[in-house]
Amino acid sequence: MVLLDIVLAEHSKAQCEVIVRWVGKNQNHFNQLLELVIKGKPILSQRASWPLCNAAIANPLLMKEHWKTVLKQAMKEKLPRGVKRNMIKILAEIPFPKKLEGSVMDFCFQQLENPLEEIAVKSWAMKILMKMAMSYPDILPELKLIVEDQYDLGSAGFKAQAKRILAMK
Repeated sequence: MVLLDIVLAEHSKAQCEVIVRWVGKNQNHFNQLLELVIKGKPILSQRASWPLCNAAIANPLLMKEHWKTVLKQAMKEKLPRGVKRNMIKILAEIPFPKKLEGSVMDFCFQQLENPLEEIAVKSWAMKILMKMAMSYPDILPELKLIVEDQYDLGSAGFKAQAKRILAMK
């Protein structure tokens, strides 16, 4: 069976795990899956992004040559929600190259400040910025201000992440 057929067969946790096992530590397989995320139609891109995220987290070395691509994909306008969520999760869960810190920081602040952005993306953005505040404490006041401003409107997950940020010194 071709990867395209496997991805389109069904959208389930079991199918995601099948694809992640197929990728394993194989860079070529990872690259093929990433290509489906980037070049596929919205439904294909969305379905491929979940196993891509899980494969990247399971084997972070597969991301070595793809950080700019993942960030660029996350920043696209009119991106399927699941794709954006999975791209930002990769950025949150795996240490990315130092040279991308400025771009990632700007992107995360934009996501937090966007009133139309979904809570999951905002939560991942907060997690990234919280980690970055350890190295760049000067971003903490702005981060806290944004989080405080949105706190009352946030979901339970948003508030849990926000409390960790607001407790930072």
